[in-house]
Amino acid sequence: HCPNCGVKDKKGRNDMALSNNHSSVIKGKQNDIPVSSCGSQRQGDGSRNICQGGEKVCIFKVPDPMMNSNRDAYVPCIVSLGPYHQGEKSTMDKYKRQAVRRLVTRINKSEEWLMKEIQKIEKEIREHYEEEEINCNGEKLCWMMTADACFILEFFKCAAETRDDQNVQGSYSHVFQNKGYKNCMHSAILTDIMKLQNQVPLFILIKLLQLEFDDAKRELARILSNSNPFKGFPFNSKQESDDSIKSKLDEENPCHLLDLYRMVIRDRLIPRSESSRSESSTAYRCGYQQLPSSNVGAEKGKIERHIPCAEKLENAGIEIKSDNIKFEKSKFGISKLFLPQITVKYSTETLLRNLVAYEECQRCSSNPKKPVISCYVNLLDKLIDSEKDVALLQDSKIIKSFVGSDEVIVGMFNKLAIGMTVEPPDGDTIENFESIHQLDEVMADARKHYKNKWNRLMIEFHQTYFSKPWYIVSLSAATALLVMTLIQTVYAEK
Repeated sequence: HCPNCGVKDKKGRNDMALSNNHSSVIKGKQNDIPVSSCGSQRQGDGSRNICQGGEKVCIFKVPDPMMNSNRDAYVPCIVSLGPYHQGEKSTMDKYKRQAVRRLVTRINKSEEWLMKEIQKIEKEIREHYEEEEINCNGEKLCWMMTADACFILEFFKCAAETRDDQNVQGSYSHVFQNKGYKNCMHSAILTDIMKLQNQVPLFILIKLLQLEFDDAKRELARILSNSNPFKGFPFNSKQESDDSIKSKLDEENPCHLLDLYRMVIRDRLIPRSESSRSESSTAYRCGYQQLPSSNVGAEKGKIERHIPCAEKLENAGIEIKSDNIKFEKSKFGISKLFLPQITVKYSTETLLRNLVAYEECQRCSSNPKKPVISCYVNLLDKLIDSEKDVALLQDSKIIKSFVGSDEVIVGMFNKLAIGMTVEPPDGDTIENFESIHQLDEVMADARKHYKNKWNRLMIEFHQTYFSKPWYIVSLSAATALLVMTLIQTVYAEK
């Protein structure tokens, strides 16, 4: 079964085994050229470090600690894309060939002509991958990237159209279309497309769309906007406008679909003004940046990204509610922590893991970005220690679960942080570490409240005397009796 949807092929074989091959053929007039007969080989003991490759690398191999924690989350299940899957056959290979043929038919060109157009950007393609992992010649690489890019575009086009639209009719429309978001195959393919090692440079998709449309980015935004990841799933999912996606394509120049997805999620978690500030600044490279002085609770020159679990916060008088990220302080020991709702499905872990892996890998790239998703995943990891924490977060509408037991959710979030770097190593000082002001402020305020003895005394008093109705009546009666006794004493003395 596919780990995301349980899909089997007709013979009952596991689709994971079938998809671990990525070799197909586009039949041209002169030669039958493998779409993918190249790939990656690990060096030495097979271990991997972060940030291998040149300055422009943005499609990385997943680091070993993350890969070992949950291999299925990073390895394609149904469709293999890009040069990192050496000689691996994919169950979608025939659909890739059909996607290429449909494109050349629409633009009235040959497959050879299309491949030559992609060969013109071979250098740029190679610069986006870890070069030592690509062991094939230019012709094979360009055929593979042509087929993969055509497949991705055809997939999103079919999903964006209605079932009866003549543009999506064909032998594979039932595979590509998302029929009311209940098509299991569609969901599995979509999840594969969003995996880090399965990324294809976005400029290839745009180049192919330019062959058909005057405004290629507008068309790309249109076909992506109705897809779950680009609605912000699993956070505050809602329809993302074409203009919103196009503005990200124009202004932020995402490297690939996972990078674009990260931008959508980033804007769901923190305000646009915050997320865009210094997003690509070289000040956020490979290290530690000192937090603003308002980060109360952290020692000077250090970032502290720790917070007690949800149950402890509640016992300390912090109510957790669903809304945009913020922390509201109030008198009498009661405060409120607001967090966006997260929908937990079987695909949620895979999407979050690949977002975190991407942020972790690009920390030392030429265009480093704030690890917003990593830091929020770290926050959820800290909040969830037990099933009681999950139950509390579900009651607070922070977690909307479709995966069964609370124990599964605990295990998922506690393992998500493996291999993630969101805090300095013990004893290190902060110089250039990425600071996400709003997230760090919220965690600092929650810690400050939790450590405040006065807040705890107020909560204990409240729980002792106001937790039950008869306690309130008794306390009121006792208070009234005391006041009346004092008044009587005063008048008696007069």
